Amino acid sequence: MQRVAYFQRQQKNTSMKKIFFGAIIALAAACTPQTVPPPAPMPDPLPIPNSVIGNWKLAEVQSPGTGGPGVWAAASPSGQTMNFSANGTVSGTAFPAATSFQQVDAVTLKITDPADPAGYRLFYFKIDTAARTLVLSIRLASGAICTEGCGGYKFVQ
Repeated sequence: MQRVAYFQRQQKNTSMKKIFFGAIIALAAACTPQTVPPPAPMPDPLPIPNSVIGNWKLAEVQSPGTGGPGVWAAASPSGQTMNFSANGTVSGTAFPAATSFQQVDAVTLKITDPADPAGYRLFYFKIDTAARTLVLSIRLASGAICTEGCGGYKFVQ
């Protein structure tokens, strides 16, 4: 009797093992590997250095104000560029005749431009490192102050 009971237990254990392994195999077969597409590249979230050096694209132009600040509008034609090199040269299509630049003080930039009647252009400049923008606000060579704004240029990097 003990042999029969032992044999039945062994058969039951063997059957349970078969069921268990069968379930594992069925589960493994049901799980097909899925390919996950790589994430889309993120735009560069890092702020830019607090420097005009580099390549800039003209995004907007501000008209001179008359009785109030000027109005910003998309640059036309689009795609104009400005490249400020570390050696002081400037190139690009935004001011095609410009040849060099100099940072006069913490807020003033002088761009040598033979196409301008004074031979150069003066700008107040502001860099927004987080927004990756450079704003050049026109400053009159005569030193006169435009109370409603003289116009300007907004570049993006």
